[in-house]
Amino acid sequence: MQSYERLHLAFRTFGRKAAAELSTFTDGNVSGSQLFILDLLVDNGPLKISDLATHLKVTLSAITNLSDKLVKSKHIVRERCDDDRRVVRLVVTQKGKELVEKLRETQNSRIKELHKGLTEEEIETLISIYNKLSNSFD
Repeated sequence: MQSYERLHLAFRTFGRKAAAELSTFTDGNVSGSQLFILDLLVDNGPLKISDLATHLKVTLSAITNLSDKLVKSKHIVRERCDDDRRVVRLVVTQKGKELVEKLRETQNSRIKELHKGLTEEEIETLISIYNKLSNSFD
């Protein structure tokens, strides 16, 4: 097996395990995509559906579907803009903020646990590799 095939397999295996662990964190009530939306709203404040769709590179209907579920679960609310009543922004609720904070704490703890067998130099190398890979998407 060539190195890129081994890399792909390792990446895919890691991604599947991470996704499975993420779903147990929310008891299956909030999907990974919904968590990503909540995370963006916590970091950026209220956003229009079109802005989220552009940022996530998905359709408006996909964001609408995901946001409907988050509204129903009371993690976000829809608010009309005072300046232009046609514009609707998604706003994270306290319940949504608490979920994101809990997720971030759990992720930080889990990342420390996963990387405890690595030296500081290996961690720095891994950070450098992640940054290079992330920059290749731009």
